[in-house]
Amino acid sequence: MSTAPVTAEVLDAAVESWKAALADIPSFLYRTTYSVTVRWHGSDGRWQSIPEAVQTVLRRHPEGTAPHYDVHDFVKTENGFRCRCSTVVVHDGRPTRIRLLQHVTVTPDGRFSRIREHLDSEAAHAA
Repeated sequence: MSTAPVTAEVLDAAVESWKAALADIPSFLYRTTYSVTVRWHGSDGRWQSIPEAVQTVLRRHPEGTAPHYDVHDFVKTENGFRCRCSTVVVHDGRPTRIRLLQHVTVTPDGRFSRIREHLDSEAAHAA
């Protein structure tokens, strides 16, 4: 069974939606369009829904506020994009800057269907 390709226009809109949502994490719940069954594989090694992922991020940030993400670059792929970004999280009571690599799969109709997030290995090797 063949699926339709993701057009450049759909990818451009998905990237812009992702950028806007990273600027306002709670907006992931209403700003982005995602498949009902989408699962986010976070850097903590768990698969979770978008609402669960947002709550996890908010819980891990000081005072339950949304963290600021610095977006470093986007690379479009055949069926989605990769995003390199960084943020500050509290680890062992200390603010720690981490770099993330997010792989996002987009459906032909523009929905996020799979999200995998990893600690950026380049940042780990640079430490």
